[in-house]
Amino acid sequence: MTSQSPPHSAKPEFWRVRNIKTGDETAAREWLEEQVKELVISEGQGFSLAADSKRTLCATLTSHERPIPPDRGWRVDKDFVGFTPLSDPEDATVDIVAVTGLGGHALVSFRSADGTSVWLRDFAPQDIPQARFITYGYNTNIIDSDNNQGVHELALTLLNGLADFRQRTQTQQGPWLFICHSLGGVVLKEALVISSKTTEPKHKNLLEVMTMTYGLMFLGVPNLGLKHNQLEIVVKGRANEGFVRDLLVKSDSEASQFLGHLTREFSDLDRRRRLAFEIVSYYETESSPTLVDRGGGHFEATGPKEFMVTKMSAERIGHFVRTIDHLPLSTNHRGLVRFEHSQDARYISVIGKLKGMAAEAPVALQLRARSGHFGGEVQGSRSFTPSKYLPFQRNRQFVGRSAELEALEKKLFVEQDCQKAAVVGLGGIGKTQVVLHFAYSVLDRHADVSVFWVPALSVEAFEQAYREIAVVLGIEVAADGKEDVKELVRRRLSTEAAGKWMLVIDNADDMGILDGSDGRDGLLEHIPESESGLKVFTTRNSEIAQSIVGSDVVVLDKMTEAEARDVMRRTLVREEVLRDAASTTELLAELDCLPLAITQAMAYINRNRVSLAGYLDLLKGTEQDMVHLMSTEIRDSTRYKQAANAVATTWLVSFQQLVRQDGDAAGLLQYMACVEWKAIPHSILPAVQPAARMTSAIGTLCSYSFITRREGEKQYDMHRLVHVAARIWADKNGSLADTQRRAMQHLSDIFPSDDWQN
Repeated sequence: MTSQSPPHSAKPEFWRVRNIKTGDETAAREWLEEQVKELVISEGQGFSLAADSKRTLCATLTSHERPIPPDRGWRVDKDFVGFTPLSDPEDATVDIVAVTGLGGHALVSFRSADGTSVWLRDFAPQDIPQARFITYGYNTNIIDSDNNQGVHELALTLLNGLADFRQRTQTQQGPWLFICHSLGGVVLKEALVISSKTTEPKHKNLLEVMTMTYGLMFLGVPNLGLKHNQLEIVVKGRANEGFVRDLLVKSDSEASQFLGHLTREFSDLDRRRRLAFEIVSYYETESSPTLVDRGGGHFEATGPKEFMVTKMSAERIGHFVRTIDHLPLSTNHRGLVRFEHSQDARYISVIGKLKGMAAEAPVALQLRARSGHFGGEVQGSRSFTPSKYLPFQRNRQFVGRSAELEALEKKLFVEQDCQKAAVVGLGGIGKTQVVLHFAYSVLDRHADVSVFWVPALSVEAFEQAYREIAVVLGIEVAADGKEDVKELVRRRLSTEAAGKWMLVIDNADDMGILDGSDGRDGLLEHIPESESGLKVFTTRNSEIAQSIVGSDVVVLDKMTEAEARDVMRRTLVREEVLRDAASTTELLAELDCLPLAITQAMAYINRNRVSLAGYLDLLKGTEQDMVHLMSTEIRDSTRYKQAANAVATTWLVSFQQLVRQDGDAAGLLQYMACVEWKAIPHSILPAVQPAARMTSAIGTLCSYSFITRREGEKQYDMHRLVHVAARIWADKNGSLADTQRRAMQHLSDIFPSDDWQN
């Protein structure tokens, strides 16, 4: 639309301008800005300009009228067939390609309701700035079509186009991520299968499409087929009748013959290639209107509503290497890829998953290159079959922590500069969940690595886990109990025949248990040592971590507010509760974005059906109310049965360890629980003599993350919830009243008068 155009009520159209020489970039940008300057756009700038070869640029713009470009050889179209780059950052590390569905359009299918914005162009590039966004269009029009291409032909065209696009833009090294709507996912699966079977050296570029593919986002992909009987009527007697029939099913549980074969082929890709794709699959939760014949070859989507792609069909992807995230989106089939703005809840879910993939992809491809798993056929059988023992299922509610997960991956698998690392943080901060997620990701990405898990909560829990590992490894243990199963497992994993493995030692919090006491062996004596073995410890105590792993420590702090909101969203039964934005922000501040506290609060809200504001009123009410809320246990299948699942009680174990380990530190903690929890001056603390003991006591409290030192100041902050939990602990021990009395006396001695002039 030019500046002289009158206002329009109809939705604008999307136009593509190609063959713009790179030397005309400034002129092209000025022209594009002029075209859209009077267009009311819901979000974004209304146009894009990106390189589609080393010599030319490609533009897109939103306009009510066909734009008339300068006489520079630029070509305008609106069919968007082939590849259209929508962004082109200089430091791009990943390519994200959107493949539209049946009868779709490479840009229109992804537009907002008002028709002015396209999330792939107008706000996704800002959310993932390191990605080059590309959309791919192909002809799958249903009505009055004379095109007889099948899925195989469409896949061949896509595969060759991807290879050509990389060659044309000279960007062969970056990973691919794909966003596939409906039929687009079927076409991509077929393309990857074709790529995996490529053996001729001259077609190496086709094989590289598969080996460089990391992430697949499927949105309503009909892996079993489409339930849309009216389509048979639409295509009857047309050239595309066979193609459409290959996609249609009458049953919810059985795939069409063609799609059943494709699922098996895609599954077989796991056997023949040492690759694991990161896959996220969304399914619709609302039905869609079906087509109605209005006569004269005219059809309208006004018929009875049906689910175009059922949940079962969306989930039957046929990829066995990894567990796939299957997620609902509250919309119909078409709405799966249409978002109104960057705050749309559905968009936030989708872009969050894409962000994770984009961050992980470069590292994952480095690992493939280092391990030699770049698509070569697996010849013969391996002498070692990886094993696993994990006490918990994958936590589907897990969100965030990408920086910490990347740090573990980098230390242990990328730079490989250490064989053991520790994750350290306050109780309830999410250490077990982070390492559990990491353990499953290791199984997903490193097909030759076994993963085992042992809790260090007690000698008994440790030994029971070793018994389970012995069963997994096929170690025979004498029934008379004379053989030490811990030593049998240690010896087996210390041999070269055990292959590569990673062992998680969770809750390594008690040095007495780890080093041994009362004549009992310490657990550390039974940890295997091998050049092919990796170990990850979790602990609340940074001193313990450093004594075991040195400086290879990953510190887990509180969640970001965005991560904390995701935890709330995933654990709430009634998502409408989160519409109270002010209470959401205030509650997260009160809970200090502590994962266990958030989970506990959401469980209380779910069970008692109270609002966020109502829970806040209780939390900020009497101390008795707060104590009750913080002490309420919850059921959590991703935590140990014997572990405390309430914020107030999860720290009691640490408090008890503190008493045994450092009485001075325990005394200081009880005193601090009786004064303001922020900016506690060192000068008001009870003296501990000699000074070295005082320094040691403060160091112990810091190592447990109960307090933190303010940089450059002699002041300390205590976590607000630790402050409450410490008072609960003192009250349970019957020492709270005495501690408060002694604290008041000490403060009176320091400040003998309330006269401000004193």
